[in-house]
Amino acid sequence: MSFEVVAARYPAMESVSKGWRRAKVLFKGEGSGHVNIGLGGGTAFAIFNRNIGKWEMVRR
Repeated sequence: MSFEVVAARYPAMESVSKGWRRAKVLFKGEGSGHVNIGLGGGTAFAIFNRNIGKWEMVRR
């Protein structure tokens, strides 16, 4: 289910492969249609953080 959620919203995004945490960010679809972002490290992490325009804490 998680891959389908992300693929539907971002069809050009490549799928996850072993070792992704070293230099990439993981976009994981959740059951409710939300996309959860797993931050890895390296350049992808820095680019992601630089481009946050707005954030909001959501309580469970």
